[in-house]
Amino acid sequence: MLQWLPESDGDLICLKVSGRVSDADYRAILPQLDAVLSSQSSLRLFGDFSDFDGWEWAQAQEKFSFGRDNFKKIAILGKELAKDLAALAEVTLNDTEVQFFDTDDKNAALIWVKK
Repeated sequence: MLQWLPESDGDLICLKVSGRVSDADYRAILPQLDAVLSSQSSLRLFGDFSDFDGWEWAQAQEKFSFGRDNFKKIAILGKELAKDLAALAEVTLNDTEVQFFDTDDKNAALIWVKK
């Protein structure tokens, strides 16, 4: 499941990513993502992956390539799987600062991504 969080504002997209994310979950949130992309030249992303179990589709990385050239900072909150995602994002996204935060560091992650 992908859930838009109320902390989202302007160029900051905040998402809760939980369970096994399906193609339908992605399509449901895509209009909000497109709206932010159309109004912002650069983006910040806070992703709470603390309850994330994985993807239900094979091309997850391809699907989440929205705005990949627009991100300037990404904060990923979660456990071991989220740490792997942060490492992948760091290698995949050029010119993007990526930081992993443990599950209990939500405030620190939000502060970091907003700077």
